[in-house]
Order: sequence, then C-alpha cells, then structure tokens
Amino acid sequence: MKVFSAILLEGTKTMFSLIECVPMTDLAIALKFAEDDIKTYFYDNMPTHKKKIIIDLIKELDQITIDDSIKMQHEIIASLNDIKKEGMCLN
Repeated sequence: MKVFSAILLEGTKTMFSLIECVPMTDLAIALKFAEDDIKTYFYDNMPTHKKKIIIDLIKELDQITIDDSIKMQHEIIASLNDIKKEGMCLN
C-alpha cells in the first residue's frame, strides 16, 4: 500500500479538516500524480469551488515531478496524523 493510499481510510470529517488545513497548491502538487481513486476521494470531500481550483492548478503545474508530488503526499499524511492526534492541523 502506498503511503498516500491511507487517505482512503479516513472519514468525511477528517477529510474536511485535512482539506481545510492544507494549502490548495500543496493539494494540487500531491494530487498531480496520485491514483484516480485518491483524487476522486479528495474531490468528493471538498467544496465544488475548491475542486475546480485544484483541477486548474494541477493543469498549470507542468514543472512538478513525481518526486515532488510524493514528497508533498508525505507532508499531507503528516498533517493528517497531526489532525488525528491533536485534533487540529499544526502547520
């Protein structure tokens, strides 16, 4: 299981907190090379206007590499762990 796949195990409340905590550019970088099921899970748990912004940002991020995306995925998982442990985002 890839690290970012752990996102699929989270409930709506936790996902909402995570999406509110992480900057949209960081989400776009992480999702650029994420699997479709993970992208869909994020999109299903965010407001429509944020989803549109994220999708547009992904298209604009031509210079982002797979390694950049994976690094950001790990940072988002760290934020998720903070939310689960502390009840809030620490970043």
